[in-house]
Amino acid sequence: MGDGCVGRVEVPSPPSLGSRAGTGRELVVVSSVEGIIRYVSPSVTAVLGYEPAELVGTRGLKLAHDADRVRAAAVGAELMADPTHDARPIVVRAPHRDGSERELEVTISYLAGEPGTACFTFRATEQAPGSTHVEHPETPDSLTGLPRRRLLLEHVRGALSRARGSGRVVAVVFLDIDAFSVVNVCCGYAWGDAVLEAVARRLRAAVQPSDVVARMGDDKFVVVSEEVTGRREAAELAHRLARLASAPMELRDDFVLSLTVSVGVSSSGKAHDDTPGRLVRTAELAMHRARAKNLVGNVEQLDARMTAGPSAGL
Repeated sequence: MGDGCVGRVEVPSPPSLGSRAGTGRELVVVSSVEGIIRYVSPSVTAVLGYEPAELVGTRGLKLAHDADRVRAAAVGAELMADPTHDARPIVVRAPHRDGSERELEVTISYLAGEPGTACFTFRATEQAPGSTHVEHPETPDSLTGLPRRRLLLEHVRGALSRARGSGRVVAVVFLDIDAFSVVNVCCGYAWGDAVLEAVARRLRAAVQPSDVVARMGDDKFVVVSEEVTGRREAAELAHRLARLASAPMELRDDFVLSLTVSVGVSSSGKAHDDTPGRLVRTAELAMHRARAKNLVGNVEQLDARMTAGPSAGL
């Protein structure tokens, strides 16, 4: 990678701390358990007017209005107490450098491999001054056109309902591009966006019309299928999607990108008593297990009942 983006580039695994790079109207902040900011994505300039270097080393709660800090801190404390817990999105007001405020939807997640570290994903929910574009949390992802978390969970809920009595199960496949930050750093964010769009197209083309492909933020994708009859078919689907997502990608005539993905899969039980949040959470946990083994093409499968716990009402 030190020679620049020429020819074939192998993207290593696992990703570094800064792999969750926000783009556009999405801001990613990584902080320690004490609330000290360790990483801020470059998109902070577009969202809040600050340069990343101005915020690194400061307390993350300064990014929330005084009245919203207690709620943000409470959700963060819940997550640190139970990293497998579904972090519920909350809406906070954040101070812009120009003195105005921005309304942001915040999702807090545990950063695997970094104990005591949380990742805060802020997404703008209202129109900024001078902007003609509004993107609400319920709308599809603006880059790929895919559904996001809320629409995904709604679909999983409907799929579980339809699966009852059908003899089929609901499979959730969670894919995370390894070391995606290397693409952004080496090749630029425009090429990173091109990679995300290409992966989204591949996944959409590979599934059935009744299946759903969603983007869970930054470099994560989720596929929900109602067309499987059990764990074996769910695992076969996950392996097929892993191969497709990681196939060499020709972004231009003289540049072919090779990357790897970590993949986890979960499936509903025959009793169909699972919740949407639990199924997605289990697939994500399985993905982290696959990544921890550091084996190219590895897919891990977990039963949602093995990770039963709070589902934050999802």
